[in-house]
Amino acid sequence: MRPARPLRASLLLVVGLTGGLAAPPAAAKPRPRPRAAAKAPEMEISGPAVSPFAKETARAAFENAERLFRDKRYAEAEVEYQAAYSIWPLDGFFFNIAQCERNQDHTAEAIDYFERYLASGHAQKRRAEVEALLEELRDKLAADAPKDSAFAPPAPRTAAAPRSRDGGQARP
Repeated sequence: MRPARPLRASLLLVVGLTGGLAAPPAAAKPRPRPRAAAKAPEMEISGPAVSPFAKETARAAFENAERLFRDKRYAEAEVEYQAAYSIWPLDGFFFNIAQCERNQDHTAEAIDYFERYLASGHAQKRRAEVEALLEELRDKLAADAPKDSAFAPPAPRTAAAPRSRDGGQARP
């Protein structure tokens, strides 16, 4: 069994490691701030201000989603893209989520996310590609729509005539 260190030695060790308890002198010059690292190209889209920790967490979720997408694990990739978006809501994630939905044959959801991406204003580079995908998806949705009248939506209800208090038709 190891002998216990005296309290004073422990405090000296802590104070020595932390740089002391006193504040730095007023005449000390502040250290220059390090330059910010360059952003990854896929994260260039401007968005709301978030903390560096949140950005790093979102970036890790994004990179994991990219790996899963490359492995054709679209449902898992979608979850990671959604997680990244919830941390750092960049409109560019709509494109990624739409691609996951499209690859899972979730046509209506893919259309929704592609339309959100186009409406965001960040789709300049991919506008033609997304519009072509939307046309393809809309054609698919129309082709997949049920043709049988048994599956047709019910006819709209007409307004019923007003009833009297006793349950019969109201008299004019």
